Amino acid sequence: MLMPWITIVINGVLTGTVAWLLKKLTTALDDSAKKASEEKEAAEQERKIMHGVLLAVLKNSLYEQCFRVLKAGVVTLKEKENIDSLYQQYHTLGGNHNGDLLYQRVDRLEIIPDDDDKILKGA
Repeated sequence: MLMPWITIVINGVLTGTVAWLLKKLTTALDDSAKKASEEKEAAEQERKIMHGVLLAVLKNSLYEQCFRVLKAGVVTLKEKENIDSLYQQYHTLGGNHNGDLLYQRVDRLEIIPDDDDKILKGA
């Protein structure tokens, strides 16, 4: 008669141990998922900040270049290519309407030879 009680006790201990292990595993998985979610959120926040910084730097450079050539009234080919590149990236990142307007004004300027083009031609 002692044997059935031992089996019951052993089953109870094993069941309790398995339940405890499952609880530990579930908690560990939940913690891991929570940490992954927090890391993903932090990475997304950092991406948004970097996007804003890059957009601000591009805007500053684009506006500076545009105002300089607009003041001169002409643009060299190299300046135009540089402004084109800045504008393309600025626009792709979601730059505003003012950048579009400045770029359109620069796009209408006369393109003149670059100084190093004159040197190469012997001018």
